[in-house]
Amino acid sequence: MISVIMSAYQEDLSVFVPAVTSILDQKGPSFELILVLDDPENTELASWVDENLLSDDRVRVLRNKNNLGLARSLNRAIENASGDFLCRMDADDIAEPHRLEKQLSYLREHELDLVGSRVNVVDAEGEFLYMTPQPPCTPEKVAKVLKWNNCLAHPTWFGRKEVFAQGYREIPLCEDYDFQIRAVLKGFKLGNCEDVTLSYRLSDEGLSRSSLYKQYLYQRCL
Repeated sequence: MISVIMSAYQEDLSVFVPAVTSILDQKGPSFELILVLDDPENTELASWVDENLLSDDRVRVLRNKNNLGLARSLNRAIENASGDFLCRMDADDIAEPHRLEKQLSYLREHELDLVGSRVNVVDAEGEFLYMTPQPPCTPEKVAKVLKWNNCLAHPTWFGRKEVFAQGYREIPLCEDYDFQIRAVLKGFKLGNCEDVTLSYRLSDEGLSRSSLYKQYLYQRCL
């Protein structure tokens, strides 16, 4: 089984519902969706989940009593995952219909432990902007690029449970970069498949977009 882990915070239903639906409509292997609700005050989102997802036996809902942040919310999802493989999914992106199937096949075929992919970047309304260039595919090239920068887009991660078991550390703006470095140092093989696996929603309010310089400084300190 594949465990898809998703943390939802203050997303509007207009982006949250398509994100969840794109996972529940996946073709291919069996999966579960572990959804962490990280904003106790987002009652609109919680009500929609109660009305539409609780009857789906593929969905497990974890509710944080207080806002824990992304790293701790994802760690909680990982601890509750029952799949042999885990897949990251943001609560405002849209997965391609065969995302799970393609990434599982690529990971097995190339004997990798964690893979990312290219993405289609869309605006806040979901209109296509551009496709990201091909990131490094092989473990050797990924390890080389990681000396300078992140090269596996966090929302596209798909990997073996033992990789995710190392967990996230609460490092501002670059917990994903820190995660990859530690994974490579432990001997895990990271790569990127050539397929586009999701539409990544770009908004002016996005954390990484609004804090690019701070993110750069934190990465240089790792």
